[in-house]
Amino acid sequence: IEYLIMPNMPKTKLLFIDDDPIVLNICREFFTKKGFSVITIDSGLKALAILETMAKLPDLIILDVLMPSLNGLEVLKVLKLNPRYKTIPVFMWSNLNEKDDVKKALSIGAAYYLAKIDSPPSEVLEKIEKVIHPGTTQVVNEIKKIIQDTKNNTPKI
Repeated sequence: IEYLIMPNMPKTKLLFIDDDPIVLNICREFFTKKGFSVITIDSGLKALAILETMAKLPDLIILDVLMPSLNGLEVLKVLKLNPRYKTIPVFMWSNLNEKDDVKKALSIGAAYYLAKIDSPPSEVLEKIEKVIHPGTTQVVNEIKKIIQDTKNNTPKI
């Protein structure tokens, strides 16, 4: 999906919480190029402390499950119990993909549970668009189809 960045239009703010610096760097680079404002934090404890200081909260949080000291499910619980954060959509994006973990995360309030092995950043992007801009994906796909049909039906000179 191509994105148009409108002047004076605020960027969607994403917060990635993961203890893997490689994952954080890949996500920062990928999503920044797609026009998002990206914050990366390497631990659940740090993320909760930093959230307390933020005037403008993230529009969406992408959270790993397996992290030291405070795991992603524990962070998710704190977020969903706090009135300030409970409406922020949270995606769990983890190497851990056991049915019990998925059920637990969804029951706590995760919007999606994605396995890193099966869900590259491009698939995470699709899910983000569905949550942040519901209906937009369908409109963009319809516009792309019209453009492609127009190209296919344009007489060649």
